Amino acid sequence: MLESAPVIRFLAAVASLAVLSAPASHVQAVDYDFVSVYSRAAALPEVTVTSPSVNSTGTIAFAALVFDPATNRSVSVVFRGDGVQLVRVLSLTDALGDGSPGSLVINDAGAIAVNYVSGAGAVIARINVDGSFSVLARADQLGVEPYLELPTTISMNGAGQVAALVTNLDSTSSIVRFDDGGPVEIARSSAALFTFSSPTVNDAGVVAFKARASAVGSVHVYSGSGGPLTDEGAADPCPGFSSYPPVVNNDGLVLSDCGVPPLFTARGGSINVLLTGSEDPIFAHLASGYGLNNRGRTAFVTGPGGPSPEAGLFTGNDPLSNKVVRTGDVVFGLTVADIRMGHRSINDAGQITLLLQVGGGDTATSHVVLATPRRTSQTIAVAALTNHTFGDT
Repeated sequence: MLESAPVIRFLAAVASLAVLSAPASHVQAVDYDFVSVYSRAAALPEVTVTSPSVNSTGTIAFAALVFDPATNRSVSVVFRGDGVQLVRVLSLTDALGDGSPGSLVINDAGAIAVNYVSGAGAVIARINVDGSFSVLARADQLGVEPYLELPTTISMNGAGQVAALVTNLDSTSSIVRFDDGGPVEIARSSAALFTFSSPTVNDAGVVAFKARASAVGSVHVYSGSGGPLTDEGAADPCPGFSSYPPVVNNDGLVLSDCGVPPLFTARGGSINVLLTGSEDPIFAHLASGYGLNNRGRTAFVTGPGGPSPEAGLFTGNDPLSNKVVRTGDVVFGLTVADIRMGHRSINDAGQITLLLQVGGGDTATSHVVLATPRRTSQTIAVAALTNHTFGDT
């Protein structure tokens, strides 16, 4: 069932203060237009939908299990939407057989890549704007295909190159970049480098991932494009990492984690810690994925320690001024109960796409949301400056 929901406006943060030569000036505040692109009357754990992905034009893509009345069965379908219209792109069930999508991403050209698991096998498929598709990689646990496994999280750049973590026939792991010319191995596990995370890839074809060089010490961020790897660095200490991939932008900046905060950026050995986890109890652990755009802006979901269901989506380490939405807020007329997001979740315009559950029990509804920032003006009283010259005392 496809449903539309009203646009709501939710105040998120104060962005800047402009002092003008007038008796009053304006505070420029950022708020968000929340648009439900797709919704189901169920809690998030009960809804089969991938984390959505957003490109530079604000077009989002995701896959969901929906009922097809024409065939009287449930099918996995890839959808594309812009907050106004939702388009059915491809039935994965019809194209690739019964199975389930694990990870999906849309690039700036509108192409969509998906990792699809079917029985003992898996494929990475790239879907063109017109709905045609090609299979870039295949895996089979029986050893029939080139790989044993294609773990779920994948990434794609503007040229349609797809980066993925694969399990080789000899049970080693490789970071591979796939395109029409065939696979390019970025790194292969060995005694000198192991425990790979899933990777991401930028428009230059540079692939970033997390790995260990020793059984003790910090987990490092590495990058490469088919030649020697670059050690981008590590937070200290960084004893482990989450299941979420590091995110590399087109400037080569990588956003990464240590399983719990810190959340940090790395480039050329330079580390900048963005979130220590001690700023507020809501930042105690990563509750979902995180994203980074080409302007260096981040988006991430965190929660408090322990079994608490509380979570919040933030763009920085201030729990008030950097909050986008948090459990307990009222969105679409109901209280927010759950928030999730993937790695290609924020574009250069600051638009964020996420999964959002509002309500609980019989009122629970899960939404695929596109949140678009906008600027509003607030008038505040300040001293008149018309009779003063800057530099006067």
